[in-house]
Amino acid sequence: MSGQHTHTDGTDDYTVQQENELEALASIFGDDFQDLRNKDPWKVKRPPEVHLCLRPNGLNHKQECYVTVDLLVKCPATYPDLPPELELKNAKGLSNEILQNLQREITNLATARCGEVMIYELADHIQGFLSEHNKPPSRSFHEEMLKNQRRQQEKKALEEQQKMDLQRDTVGEDNHRAQELLNFSSTTFGELAVHKGKNLGDERLGRSVHYGFEVNSGDFVVIYEWSLRWSKKMGKFFTSQEKGKIENCKKQIHGAENELNSLLRLEHPNLVHYMALSSTEKEDCIIINLLVEHVSGTSLNQHLKTQMPVSLDKLCLYTSQLLFALDYLHCNSVVHKQLGASSVIVDSEGNVRLTDYSLSKRFADICKEDIFEQSHVRFSEATAMPTKTGKKGDVWNLGLMLLSLSQGKEVTEYPVTVPTSLPADFQDFLQKCLCLNDGERWTPQQLLEHSFLKPPSPKLSPHCQDASPEDLVDFASTVIPQSHILNAPFSSGVQRQFSRYFNEFEELQLLGKGAFGAVIKVIKNNFYVSILFQFLTVSCLFRFKTNWTAATML
Repeated sequence: MSGQHTHTDGTDDYTVQQENELEALASIFGDDFQDLRNKDPWKVKRPPEVHLCLRPNGLNHKQECYVTVDLLVKCPATYPDLPPELELKNAKGLSNEILQNLQREITNLATARCGEVMIYELADHIQGFLSEHNKPPSRSFHEEMLKNQRRQQEKKALEEQQKMDLQRDTVGEDNHRAQELLNFSSTTFGELAVHKGKNLGDERLGRSVHYGFEVNSGDFVVIYEWSLRWSKKMGKFFTSQEKGKIENCKKQIHGAENELNSLLRLEHPNLVHYMALSSTEKEDCIIINLLVEHVSGTSLNQHLKTQMPVSLDKLCLYTSQLLFALDYLHCNSVVHKQLGASSVIVDSEGNVRLTDYSLSKRFADICKEDIFEQSHVRFSEATAMPTKTGKKGDVWNLGLMLLSLSQGKEVTEYPVTVPTSLPADFQDFLQKCLCLNDGERWTPQQLLEHSFLKPPSPKLSPHCQDASPEDLVDFASTVIPQSHILNAPFSSGVQRQFSRYFNEFEELQLLGKGAFGAVIKVIKNNFYVSILFQFLTVSCLFRFKTNWTAATML
């Protein structure tokens, strides 16, 4: 019976949170908000499904609205712990490509905001997006068609130029070397033939990195190559001990090939995906080639090379995406083992992609065997730090990387000291990552719930503890982000930019305070109006609730 009671209470908590959010949305958006459940022929209780008509932010009477879009939000029963289904409809003035970009942005935002109500923030993001694209249409359909054709031609020309550049590097116009074709066999991608191209010069983890060009698909790829050359101390004929070490290395390579088969099944938007692996034994070496997905972008290590700190907003976004990727790996029993700034790529859309997981460290360890030549090999980025292994070791390395990126330089001192100049929640987040005791170090799932990534809900003052749930809820703070809160003449923390109050009324006088908040005398269209504001909790936000108590013609 107690378990059933707990489940019911949990469902009621979701319902109260959802209904409070809808009440706030209705007061903010007015006629542009519609609760689609009201159209149900049978009044069956179900999660919210809302429709919002959205326009650009900040339009005045002289500005024309060229773009609009409707947002359809369908919430699951456990929203906001699960993201809602989002659909953009009835778009005006937006191309299909731009609409797809917007859909992708709000989907990513909804995923990042799991655990907190988000519909207002999604709508606000869309309105900001519409403001950026609020431009008059082309004069004619023909002109728009020509513009799209030019854009497609430019895109195609750029892709052809990139292929030509890669093919030139592949055949070696710069160094006049012979063309090399590598063959791979993959359980997922089948037979692959890849032209090995330009060396990118990354010798971290004992490997070199090359561009590649897959012949059958015409896609770009990346090749990680480990060249394990016999040590010069070894003679032409191997001793029995050396032969034993060589056979042991071959077994480890074979084990890596078996591991790859399980890694090929991984599918996550924040991972660089592996494609195939091949190993070739030659007279003086063993060559290992790992074929991976090509991601256009730059690694976070560039910030450390140029000593440019990463802003806190970007760190928050990167951290959230990295934790989702790490949690996915750990849930699939995969440990990264070598997480660092060089293993994180920021793609062309500003999202992070994690590479080098599991296999790169495995091959780097094989390189360290004394039967192989050790010159020109760099195995790690932070040799001064103690090695932390396992899943908790990944979190330790994440903390070191974030601290380094926030400072714009590699962390080399041990024990690690978190600067007090950083924001308090970020300091605490790093402390949870850099605990020396593995048992006290947080997991990716716990870190995703940290206040650094999830702003805390408003806390109730002691005298409000016995009030009813309706009286305690800060409606506006559940849907309006703190970043939008600005100052107002009679009420601090009033959300000005998105309120009809500040667009339609002019404040004249603070008349006093009633049982529910401040009463302010304002003017609209030559009418005096008294408006009642309901002030709420510590953030002093208000729920847009008007009480037309008096109206007098001037």
